[in-house]
Amino acid sequence: MGSARARAAVGRVVLARTGCTAVADGVAQASSQVACAVVTPIAENVGRQVQVVADDIALDPSGAITTLQGLKDQVDGAAATTSGDISTRLTSVAERIGELITQAESARDGGVVSQEGVDGIEASIVESLTSLAGDC
Repeated sequence: MGSARARAAVGRVVLARTGCTAVADGVAQASSQVACAVVTPIAENVGRQVQVVADDIALDPSGAITTLQGLKDQVDGAAATTSGDISTRLTSVAERIGELITQAESARDGGVVSQEGVDGIEASIVESLTSLAGDC
């Protein structure tokens, strides 16, 4: 009789652990869906706008700074509301947008903008955002 109780107790523990795993998997999936709901529209919007603004940095550096700062704020906000790899990748995108802001500030202050450098930063941002959206 004692071994029957032991088997029943082990069965309940296994069932409880299986249930916990299912709950944990459900929570992880829900978290991923929420992160994707945050990331996808930002990736599309920011990627599109970065492409336009990057081409205009030398022509309208002050306008570019304003637009880029707004985009950086959006990405920073998304990074703050997500976690793990997604947050890290968004933080990296925000840093790259910061590099474009630096280029625009240089142009505003009379410096020469390296269009090749700007194009490389832009391509990196767009690639990262496309990858993030694609993972969703």
